[in-house]
Amino acid sequence: MTNWSANACVNRIHDVDARFDWKDVDSSQFASRDKSFMLDLGSKGAGDVMIRVKKDSSLRIRPGTPRNVPTILRMIRGLAKYERLTRDVKATASRLRQHGFGRQPYFQTLICWQGPNAVGFALYFFTYSTFLTRPTLYLEDLFVLPDQRGKGAGKALLAALARIAVRRGCGRMEWAVLSWNTPAIRFYKRLGAGLRKEWILTRLTDVPLRRLARSGKAKWI
Repeated sequence: MTNWSANACVNRIHDVDARFDWKDVDSSQFASRDKSFMLDLGSKGAGDVMIRVKKDSSLRIRPGTPRNVPTILRMIRGLAKYERLTRDVKATASRLRQHGFGRQPYFQTLICWQGPNAVGFALYFFTYSTFLTRPTLYLEDLFVLPDQRGKGAGKALLAALARIAVRRGCGRMEWAVLSWNTPAIRFYKRLGAGLRKEWILTRLTDVPLRRLARSGKAKWI
């Protein structure tokens, strides 16, 4: 995965004009899974994806570093608790450090800071659209601490992600939302994201994954 500069994210959120002005919403709505959304960035410029945030906001968005691994793990567990999926979490600090900050990173992170305290995070990576022949920013996780929701952290993280997507030449930004999270679905629709109901998330894991891996007849050249 190509490394990106810290300049590709927003180190301080300023008051900027927006084509669409987001209303404050409970950031507990920002949880991914089950229903897929796509924000088409193909015809938009950077000014079209900026979000109005109060000028005096003390929020900072910074790229995650190896020192932030314990914070990232805590956020992942917090998101799993909200999604009622705590039993499925097998994440460890060592794997996060290896897969996010090792020689071949699989993901990147942004952390939202309120003064010295981390209040939210986003974990994302890049895929590729063959139809657009352009990269896609895929948002895997977005989470804000319960006592910090409704204060702009979720919006600030999404704004930073949209800017990264535009600057990296992405044609779209995609994520998923829980099917029971109707307030989030309404919010994302107001954002302009399209709900892709015709697509079904398909997943192989554990035994079925290993069984399929052993079943191939063709030689790997």
